[in-house]
Amino acid sequence: MVVVKIGSSRRGLRSLYSIWREFPYPLRKIGTALFILYTLGMKKLSKVDDNNALTPADELGHLSFWGVPELDIVTY
Repeated sequence: MVVVKIGSSRRGLRSLYSIWREFPYPLRKIGTALFILYTLGMKKLSKVDDNNALTPADELGHLSFWGVPELDIVTY
């Protein structure tokens, strides 16, 4: 799989966006649709959706500012 990294900086992204805005809307619309189709095709080829195994509970992270919440399984 080939990954192309374009515009790694904010300035680069702004310049690419200004160039993109110069294209007529119908061409931008077609270009965007082709990019989406390409992205979905690469997702299907790399079989991202086939990885549906559950993450073990001990590998799950949490974000809690007041400690880990305790749940009563019976009343939950």
